[in-house]
Formats: sequence, C-alpha cells, structure tokens
Amino acid sequence: MHRRELFRLLGAGAVLPAIPPDLFAMLRSAQPGEGYALRSLDAHQNATVVAMIDLLIPETETPGAKGARVNEFIDFDLTEWATPQEKNHFLDGLAGIDKQSNDLYGKKFARLQCSTAGNAAPVDR
Repeated sequence: MHRRELFRLLGAGAVLPAIPPDLFAMLRSAQPGEGYALRSLDAHQNATVVAMIDLLIPETETPGAKGARVNEFIDFDLTEWATPQEKNHFLDGLAGIDKQSNDLYGKKFARLQCSTAGNAAPVDR
C-alpha cells in the first residue's frame, strides 16, 4: 500500500472540522460503543493502524485519531460495511507496510517508535 492509498483510506478525518454539528452528532452515533471488541483486525494489525493514525492526526489541544478511536471505527467499517475484497485489500496493505518497514528498519511499523515530533521517515517513503 502506498502512502497515497493510506491517505485516501484515512483521509475522511480531514473533513471533520467542516462538518456541521448536527451531522457530526449523527456520525458520532455511528462510532462503536465503549468496550468495543475488534472483529476484523488482530492485535498486531490494530497496533499498526493506531501507530499510523497517531502520526497522521496526533493529539494536540484536541483529541487525535487515537483518542477518537479511529482504529475501532476502521475495524467496524471493515466488519460491517467493507466487501470481502475491500477488507482483504486493506489487510494486505497493512501486511505490506510491515514488510517494507521490516526491510528498511528491521522492525514492524508499530514498533518503530515514530512520533510527530521526531522521525516520520517511514511515513515519508
């Protein structure tokens, strides 16, 4: 998966500031509830997604993507709305990110200790 594909998949978060409050409230009701159990992502895939979304939309004075539980929404989307082909494409992309990360840095992506204040080199490739 190339970075552009990742941004296309996760880019919907960029429009959140432009969403009217009523629509935002409706969208928030679609968020998985507290205690949501992952159904499509395994623990490692979830850690990879969390690492990526935290780099893309970090916590500032407002919650970042991790605080907004975007990873759970992605899992919910993969489980409830994605076709089997879309789900497999996404999961294959996560595996590809790990392979490239391992080839370049000797570690899987979620273990790179990237930060928005530090090294985002794996995302820049």
